[in-house]
Amino acid sequence: MMDSLPEEIIFEILKHLNVIPIELYSLRMINKRVFQIITTNTFEFDPIYLFGKWYYDLCRKRLSLDSFNWYMKNNIQLTIPQINVFIKHNRIDLIKRGFHYKQFLDTLFNRFYINYVNDDIFSLSCSENPITTAVMYGRVHIIDLLLESSYHGNPFRKNMCFLLDSAIKYNQKNVIKYLLVHQYSEVNKNNDFQIKAHKIIHRIPDCEDLFFYCIETKKIVLTNSILSGSITANYFDLFVYCLQKRTLTKNGHSQFIIQTIQEERIQFLDHLLQIYDIENDKFTEYLRSKRRYSKEFLLHIINNYLHKINRSINLIQVCIQNNLTNDILFKLVDFNFRYGYEEIEWVLGERNLELLKYLVKNMDE
Repeated sequence: MMDSLPEEIIFEILKHLNVIPIELYSLRMINKRVFQIITTNTFEFDPIYLFGKWYYDLCRKRLSLDSFNWYMKNNIQLTIPQINVFIKHNRIDLIKRGFHYKQFLDTLFNRFYINYVNDDIFSLSCSENPITTAVMYGRVHIIDLLLESSYHGNPFRKNMCFLLDSAIKYNQKNVIKYLLVHQYSEVNKNNDFQIKAHKIIHRIPDCEDLFFYCIETKKIVLTNSILSGSITANYFDLFVYCLQKRTLTKNGHSQFIIQTIQEERIQFLDHLLQIYDIENDKFTEYLRSKRRYSKEFLLHIINNYLHKINRSINLIQVCIQNNLTNDILFKLVDFNFRYGYEEIEWVLGERNLELLKYLVKNMDE
Protein backbone atom coordinates (compact mmCIF):
# COMPACT_ATOMS: atom_id res chain seq x y z
CA MET A 1 0.00 0.00 0.00
CA MET A 2 2.83 2.41 0.86
CA ASP A 3 4.34 1.94 -2.59
CA SER A 4 1.10 3.06 -4.25
CA LEU A 5 0.91 6.39 -2.42
CA PRO A 6 2.30 9.57 -4.03
CA GLU A 7 5.49 10.89 -2.43
CA GLU A 8 3.71 14.09 -1.37
CA ILE A 9 1.23 12.05 0.67
CA ILE A 10 3.97 9.97 2.26
CA PHE A 11 5.83 13.16 3.17
CA GLU A 12 2.71 14.66 4.75
CA ILE A 13 2.12 11.51 6.77
CA LEU A 14 5.68 11.55 8.03
CA LYS A 15 5.49 15.25 8.89
CA HIS A 16 2.52 14.70 11.15
CA LEU A 17 3.93 11.80 13.10
CA ASN A 18 4.36 12.70 16.77
CA VAL A 19 7.71 10.95 17.23
CA ILE A 20 11.23 11.86 18.22
CA PRO A 21 13.76 12.36 15.38
CA ILE A 22 15.48 9.04 16.10
CA GLU A 23 12.21 7.16 15.59
CA LEU A 24 11.40 9.01 12.39
CA TYR A 25 14.87 8.47 10.98
CA SER A 26 14.62 4.73 11.67
CA LEU A 27 11.55 4.58 9.37
CA ARG A 28 13.78 5.27 6.36
CA MET A 29 14.51 1.54 6.23
CA ILE A 30 10.89 0.71 5.27
CA ASN A 31 11.71 0.93 1.57
CA LYS A 32 13.69 2.96 -0.93
CA ARG A 33 10.98 5.59 -1.47
CA VAL A 34 10.64 6.29 2.24
CA PHE A 35 14.41 6.31 2.55
CA GLN A 36 14.64 8.96 -0.15
CA ILE A 37 11.88 11.09 1.34
CA ILE A 38 13.26 11.06 4.89
CA THR A 39 16.93 11.56 4.05
CA THR A 40 16.37 14.40 1.56
CA ASN A 41 13.92 16.47 3.60
CA THR A 42 13.86 18.34 6.88
CA PHE A 43 11.07 18.09 9.40
CA GLU A 44 9.65 20.19 12.20
CA PHE A 45 9.66 18.41 15.53
CA ASP A 46 8.19 19.33 18.86
CA PRO A 47 11.00 21.33 20.57
CA ILE A 48 11.01 18.95 23.52
CA TYR A 49 12.12 16.20 21.11
CA LEU A 50 15.21 18.10 19.93
CA PHE A 51 17.26 17.36 23.03
CA GLY A 52 17.26 14.71 25.71
CA LYS A 53 18.88 11.64 27.16
CA TRP A 54 17.95 9.40 24.20
CA TYR A 55 20.70 11.07 22.16
CA TYR A 56 23.36 9.52 24.40
CA ASP A 57 22.75 6.12 22.80
CA LEU A 58 22.87 7.76 19.39
CA CYS A 59 26.27 9.27 20.17
CA ARG A 60 27.61 5.94 21.44
CA LYS A 61 26.72 4.10 18.24
CA ARG A 62 28.82 4.15 15.08
CA LEU A 63 26.88 7.10 13.71
CA SER A 64 27.56 7.75 10.03
CA LEU A 65 28.41 11.19 8.72
CA ASP A 66 25.23 11.21 6.63
CA SER A 67 23.09 10.37 9.64
CA PHE A 68 24.81 13.05 11.71
CA ASN A 69 24.14 15.59 8.96
CA TRP A 70 20.45 14.67 8.94
CA TYR A 71 20.10 15.13 12.68
CA MET A 72 21.91 18.48 12.57
CA LYS A 73 19.77 19.74 9.64
CA ASN A 74 16.72 18.79 11.66
CA ASN A 75 17.92 20.99 14.55
CA ILE A 76 18.92 18.32 17.04
CA GLN A 77 20.50 20.02 20.07
CA LEU A 78 23.32 17.94 21.51
CA THR A 79 24.63 18.71 24.97
CA ILE A 80 28.25 18.99 26.09
CA PRO A 81 28.22 15.51 27.71
CA GLN A 82 26.86 14.07 24.46
CA ILE A 83 29.52 15.82 22.39
CA ASN A 84 32.06 14.40 24.83
CA VAL A 85 30.98 10.92 23.78
CA PHE A 86 32.16 11.77 20.26
CA ILE A 87 35.48 12.93 21.73
CA LYS A 88 35.92 9.75 23.79
CA HIS A 89 35.40 7.66 20.66
CA ASN A 90 37.70 9.90 18.60
CA ARG A 91 34.95 10.96 16.17
CA ILE A 92 36.75 14.02 14.89
CA ASP A 93 34.90 13.58 11.59
CA LEU A 94 31.59 14.30 13.29
CA ILE A 95 32.98 17.17 15.35
CA LYS A 96 34.41 18.80 12.21
CA ARG A 97 31.08 18.43 10.48
CA GLY A 98 29.36 19.88 13.53
CA PHE A 99 31.28 23.10 12.88
CA HIS A 100 28.90 23.66 9.93
CA TYR A 101 25.88 23.91 12.25
CA LYS A 102 25.15 26.88 14.47
CA GLN A 103 23.45 24.95 17.26
CA PHE A 104 26.48 22.64 17.54
CA LEU A 105 28.95 25.53 17.70
CA ASP A 106 26.79 27.47 20.16
CA THR A 107 26.95 24.54 22.54
CA LEU A 108 30.58 23.60 22.03
CA PHE A 109 32.03 27.11 22.34
CA ASN A 110 29.61 28.62 24.83
CA ARG A 111 31.63 29.00 28.02
CA PHE A 112 28.44 28.94 30.09
CA TYR A 113 27.79 25.35 29.05
CA ILE A 114 31.08 24.35 30.65
CA ASN A 115 31.51 24.07 34.40
CA TYR A 116 34.43 26.10 35.64
CA VAL A 117 35.78 27.41 38.90
CA ASN A 118 37.11 30.93 39.39
CA ASP A 119 36.87 31.64 35.67
CA ASP A 120 39.09 28.62 34.92
CA ILE A 121 37.42 26.44 32.31
CA PHE A 122 40.27 23.94 32.53
CA SER A 123 39.54 23.04 36.14
CA LEU A 124 40.48 19.41 36.63
CA SER A 125 37.39 18.98 38.78
CA CYS A 126 35.31 19.39 35.65
CA SER A 127 35.20 16.19 33.65
CA GLU A 128 32.58 17.63 31.26
CA ASN A 129 34.90 20.20 29.74
CA PRO A 130 35.35 19.00 26.11
CA ILE A 131 39.02 19.87 25.92
CA THR A 132 39.67 18.18 29.28
CA THR A 133 37.91 15.10 27.90
CA ALA A 134 40.11 15.27 24.81
CA VAL A 135 43.22 15.43 27.01
CA MET A 136 42.03 12.52 29.18
CA TYR A 137 41.69 10.29 26.13
CA GLY A 138 44.75 11.64 24.29
CA ARG A 139 42.75 13.04 21.35
CA VAL A 140 45.48 15.33 20.03
CA HIS A 141 43.76 16.13 16.73
CA ILE A 142 40.57 17.15 18.53
CA ILE A 143 42.57 19.33 20.92
CA ASP A 144 44.17 21.02 17.94
CA LEU A 145 40.77 21.52 16.30
CA LEU A 146 39.32 23.13 19.43
CA LEU A 147 42.30 25.42 19.94
CA GLU A 148 43.00 26.41 16.34
CA SER A 149 39.42 26.85 15.11
CA SER A 150 39.38 30.41 16.42
CA TYR A 151 41.77 32.80 18.15
CA HIS A 152 39.11 35.36 19.10
CA GLY A 153 36.63 34.63 21.85
CA ASN A 154 37.62 30.98 21.96
CA PRO A 155 37.07 29.83 25.57
CA PHE A 156 39.44 26.90 25.07
CA ARG A 157 42.37 29.26 24.53
CA LYS A 158 41.92 30.84 27.94
CA ASN A 159 44.35 29.76 30.68
CA MET A 160 45.93 27.16 28.42
CA CYS A 161 48.59 26.35 31.01
CA PHE A 162 45.99 24.12 32.67
CA LEU A 163 46.12 21.86 29.63
CA LEU A 164 49.61 20.82 30.71
CA ASP A 165 48.32 19.99 34.20
CA SER A 166 45.62 17.81 32.66
CA ALA A 167 48.06 16.04 30.34
CA ILE A 168 50.38 15.24 33.26
CA LYS A 169 47.50 14.11 35.47
CA TYR A 170 46.21 11.69 32.83
CA ASN A 171 49.68 10.53 31.66
CA GLN A 172 49.14 11.70 28.08
CA LYS A 173 52.60 11.99 26.55
CA ASN A 174 51.31 12.78 23.05
CA VAL A 175 49.33 15.72 24.39
CA ILE A 176 52.40 17.09 26.18
CA LYS A 177 54.38 16.68 22.96
CA TYR A 178 51.71 18.57 21.03
CA LEU A 179 51.73 21.41 23.57
CA LEU A 180 55.54 21.62 23.46
CA VAL A 181 55.72 21.76 19.68
CA HIS A 182 52.58 23.70 18.73
CA GLN A 183 51.37 25.65 21.77
CA TYR A 184 54.55 26.33 23.72
CA SER A 185 54.29 30.13 23.94
CA GLU A 186 50.71 29.99 25.23
CA VAL A 187 51.15 27.12 27.67
CA ASN A 188 54.50 28.32 29.01
CA LYS A 189 53.54 31.89 29.92
CA ASN A 190 54.31 31.21 33.58
CA ASN A 191 57.35 29.01 32.88
CA ASP A 192 55.11 25.99 33.41
CA PHE A 193 57.18 23.48 31.45
CA GLN A 194 60.25 24.27 33.53
CA ILE A 195 58.35 24.19 36.82
CA LYS A 196 56.61 20.92 36.00
CA ALA A 197 59.52 19.14 34.30
CA HIS A 198 60.11 16.99 37.40
CA LYS A 199 56.47 15.87 37.37
CA ILE A 200 56.68 14.96 33.70
CA ILE A 201 59.85 12.89 34.01
CA HIS A 202 58.51 11.01 37.05
CA ARG A 203 54.91 10.48 35.89
CA ILE A 204 54.95 10.12 32.11
CA PRO A 205 56.20 6.75 30.79
CA ASP A 206 58.84 6.72 28.03
CA CYS A 207 59.23 10.50 27.93
CA GLU A 208 63.00 10.52 27.32
CA ASP A 209 62.54 11.92 23.81
CA LEU A 210 60.54 14.88 25.15
CA PHE A 211 63.47 15.94 27.30
CA PHE A 212 65.98 15.55 24.48
CA TYR A 213 63.76 17.84 22.44
CA CYS A 214 63.23 20.38 25.25
CA ILE A 215 66.92 20.62 26.14
CA GLU A 216 68.12 20.78 22.54
CA THR A 217 65.57 23.50 21.65
CA LYS A 218 66.22 25.32 24.95
CA LYS A 219 62.58 25.12 25.94
CA ILE A 220 63.64 24.09 29.43
CA VAL A 221 66.80 24.70 31.43
CA LEU A 222 68.70 21.62 32.49
CA THR A 223 68.59 21.15 36.28
CA ASN A 224 69.73 18.59 38.83
CA SER A 225 66.08 17.63 39.25
CA ILE A 226 65.96 16.49 35.61
CA LEU A 227 69.21 14.55 36.03
CA SER A 228 67.82 12.89 39.14
CA GLY A 229 64.61 12.07 37.31
CA SER A 230 66.52 10.48 34.44
CA ILE A 231 68.18 8.12 36.95
CA THR A 232 64.88 7.13 38.53
CA ALA A 233 63.24 6.66 35.12
CA ASN A 234 66.28 4.70 33.88
CA TYR A 235 66.95 7.07 30.94
CA PHE A 236 70.68 6.40 30.61
CA ASP A 237 71.17 8.09 27.24
CA LEU A 238 69.44 11.21 28.52
CA PHE A 239 71.57 11.16 31.66
CA VAL A 240 74.82 11.00 29.69
CA TYR A 241 73.59 13.72 27.33
CA CYS A 242 72.69 15.97 30.27
CA LEU A 243 76.10 15.46 31.91
CA GLN A 244 77.70 16.64 28.67
CA LYS A 245 75.57 19.78 28.79
CA ARG A 246 75.87 20.52 32.50
CA THR A 247 79.03 20.77 34.62
CA LEU A 248 78.54 19.22 38.03
CA THR A 249 80.16 20.26 41.26
CA LYS A 250 81.80 17.72 43.53
CA ASN A 251 78.66 17.66 45.66
CA GLY A 252 76.58 17.18 42.53
CA HIS A 253 78.51 14.06 41.56
CA SER A 254 78.20 12.72 45.10
CA GLN A 255 74.45 13.36 45.11
CA PHE A 256 73.95 11.26 42.00
CA ILE A 257 76.33 8.50 43.10
CA ILE A 258 74.28 8.17 46.29
CA GLN A 259 71.08 8.01 44.23
CA THR A 260 72.44 5.39 41.82
CA ILE A 261 73.48 3.24 44.79
CA GLN A 262 70.13 3.59 46.57
CA GLU A 263 68.17 2.86 43.36
CA GLU A 264 70.71 0.29 42.11
CA ARG A 265 71.18 1.91 38.71
CA ILE A 266 74.34 0.00 37.84
CA GLN A 267 74.93 1.54 34.40
CA PHE A 268 74.60 5.06 35.80
CA LEU A 269 76.92 4.29 38.72
CA ASP A 270 79.59 2.89 36.42
CA HIS A 271 79.45 5.98 34.24
CA LEU A 272 79.71 8.36 37.17
CA LEU A 273 82.67 6.49 38.66
CA GLN A 274 84.43 6.60 35.29
CA ILE A 275 84.28 10.40 35.14
CA TYR A 276 84.59 11.14 38.86
CA ASP A 277 86.90 9.31 41.25
CA ILE A 278 85.21 9.31 44.63
CA GLU A 279 87.20 8.70 47.80
CA ASN A 280 87.06 5.15 49.19
CA ASP A 281 85.74 6.32 52.54
CA LYS A 282 82.88 8.18 50.87
CA PHE A 283 82.04 5.23 48.63
CA THR A 284 82.00 2.91 51.65
CA GLU A 285 79.80 5.35 53.56
CA TYR A 286 77.29 5.48 50.71
CA LEU A 287 77.15 1.68 50.55
CA ARG A 288 76.75 1.41 54.31
CA SER A 289 73.75 3.75 54.25
CA LYS A 290 71.90 1.39 51.89
CA ARG A 291 69.45 -0.89 53.68
CA ARG A 292 68.60 -3.49 51.04
CA TYR A 293 70.56 -5.00 48.18
CA SER A 294 69.72 -7.17 45.23
CA LYS A 295 72.02 -10.05 44.33
CA GLU A 296 72.77 -8.48 40.97
CA PHE A 297 73.88 -5.21 42.55
CA LEU A 298 75.97 -6.94 45.24
CA LEU A 299 77.78 -9.08 42.68
CA HIS A 300 78.48 -6.06 40.51
CA ILE A 301 79.93 -4.12 43.43
CA ILE A 302 82.07 -7.08 44.54
CA ASN A 303 83.33 -7.86 41.05
CA ASN A 304 84.13 -4.27 40.10
CA TYR A 305 84.61 -2.06 43.16
CA LEU A 306 85.94 -4.23 45.95
CA HIS A 307 89.11 -2.13 45.94
CA LYS A 308 87.08 0.96 46.89
CA ILE A 309 85.34 -0.58 49.91
CA ASN A 310 86.78 -0.32 53.42
CA ARG A 311 87.12 -3.67 55.16
CA SER A 312 85.20 -2.47 58.20
CA ILE A 313 81.85 -2.57 56.38
CA ASN A 314 79.59 -5.55 57.15
CA LEU A 315 79.68 -6.77 53.56
CA ILE A 316 79.98 -10.43 54.57
CA GLN A 317 76.82 -10.20 56.66
CA VAL A 318 74.93 -8.58 53.75
CA CYS A 319 76.10 -11.31 51.36
CA ILE A 320 75.12 -14.10 53.78
CA GLN A 321 71.65 -12.58 54.19
CA ASN A 322 71.28 -12.38 50.41
CA ASN A 323 72.34 -16.01 49.91
CA LEU A 324 75.39 -15.33 47.78
CA THR A 325 77.53 -18.34 46.95
CA ASN A 326 80.22 -19.67 49.24
CA ASP A 327 82.87 -18.80 46.67
CA ILE A 328 81.95 -15.11 46.93
CA LEU A 329 82.04 -15.26 50.72
CA PHE A 330 85.38 -17.08 50.72
CA LYS A 331 86.71 -14.25 48.57
CA LEU A 332 85.52 -11.61 51.03
CA VAL A 333 87.03 -13.49 53.95
CA ASP A 334 90.35 -13.73 52.08
CA PHE A 335 90.17 -9.95 51.49
CA ASN A 336 89.89 -9.50 55.27
CA PHE A 337 86.36 -8.09 55.39
CA ARG A 338 85.02 -7.91 58.93
CA TYR A 339 82.72 -10.54 60.43
CA GLY A 340 82.01 -11.93 63.87
CA TYR A 341 79.86 -14.24 65.97
CA GLU A 342 76.62 -12.83 64.56
CA GLU A 343 77.56 -13.98 61.05
CA ILE A 344 78.70 -17.37 62.36
CA GLU A 345 75.38 -17.86 64.17
CA TRP A 346 73.49 -16.95 61.00
CA VAL A 347 75.45 -19.49 58.93
CA LEU A 348 74.98 -22.11 61.63
CA GLY A 349 71.22 -21.53 61.49
CA GLU A 350 71.34 -22.06 57.74
CA ARG A 351 73.36 -25.29 58.25
CA ASN A 352 75.96 -24.19 55.72
CA LEU A 353 78.76 -26.32 57.17
CA GLU A 354 81.30 -25.55 54.46
CA LEU A 355 81.01 -21.81 55.00
CA LEU A 356 80.82 -22.26 58.78
CA LYS A 357 84.17 -24.11 58.84
CA TYR A 358 85.79 -21.43 56.66
CA LEU A 359 84.54 -18.60 58.86
CA VAL A 360 85.64 -20.29 62.09
CA LYS A 361 89.02 -21.21 60.64
CA ASN A 362 89.78 -17.66 59.46
CA MET A 363 88.16 -15.70 62.28
CA ASP A 364 90.36 -13.19 64.05
CA GLU A 365 90.64 -13.61 67.77
